[in-house]
Amino acid sequence: MDKRPALLMTGSVNETVRLWRPDELAPVGPSSWGRILRVISIVAHPASTMAASASLDGFIRVFDVDSNTFIAAPAAPPSKVWNMQFDLKEQMKSS
Repeated sequence: MDKRPALLMTGSVNETVRLWRPDELAPVGPSSWGRILRVISIVAHPASTMAASASLDGFIRVFDVDSNTFIAAPAAPPSKVWNMQFDLKEQMKSS
């Protein structure tokens, strides 16, 4: 299995999510994924294949890291999402 390169993911109040190569501080791909209102939380899947961002517009956006493509945008409950994580136990049940 090939080792994936390290990436740094940032979210900002300027409504962008961006991936970076930390060794070069160089951006990877475009600066924003979907329409986002002030990013308040970001999380990467431990396998580094997916990432998710939560924003003040009440949506969670899930993206494929390799292709930088949108996967899904489930609506969050009426309260804002301030923290997220991938549930690996649930994923292992469905595999």
